[in-house]
Amino acid sequence: MPANSDYTRATELASGPHAKRHRAECARLLRRGASDGHAPSQYALGNWYVHGIGVRRSFTKAVRLFEEAAKAGCSPAQYDLAVSLESGKGGQRNQKLAFKWYRKAALGGDVDARAEVARCYFFGLGVRRDVAKALNWYRKAAHAGLAEGQYALGTMYESGEGTRKNRGLALHWYRKASAQGHEDAATAAKDVERQLARSRGNRA
Repeated sequence: MPANSDYTRATELASGPHAKRHRAECARLLRRGASDGHAPSQYALGNWYVHGIGVRRSFTKAVRLFEEAAKAGCSPAQYDLAVSLESGKGGQRNQKLAFKWYRKAALGGDVDARAEVARCYFFGLGVRRDVAKALNWYRKAAHAGLAEGQYALGTMYESGEGTRKNRGLALHWYRKASAQGHEDAATAAKDVERQLARSRGNRA
């Protein structure tokens, strides 16, 4: 498959020792692959347009390429398209469409998208607010190892929103997120630890 060969060659050049020297050639190969409908080439070229690598920076062109790759089932492209639609960068802002693509990306296995689907359900962004569904999606993100999902799940257990209050589980997930460097989770874990210590002291 020529498009796949172009993509493979572009990836090799872009990750090689003289990557800067080959940027123009990489862009040419990715354009050819993208024009043949090769989703990985479309997604890669879209990112080059976002960052202005080998091409003139253009969010409009990037979003167009993300959309083509997203429609072909590329989960990372679906996620980036959703981000673009939510922010309005490179096109018109559309929260409902953003949610649609976050959900497709999440169902396709994108871990970051799982947390975004949860956030949309929690705040009612592009979809009717549903705290129970938010909790479910945060669980999926947390169990997949995403620190932001672990922190958010911890806050829901601590507040009791969408589930029964459980400071033990809140602390469990705060610690998980904290271990990955999530600063808010580290602060929250210390607060819950103090609460639990006071509670044990009161029962003594």
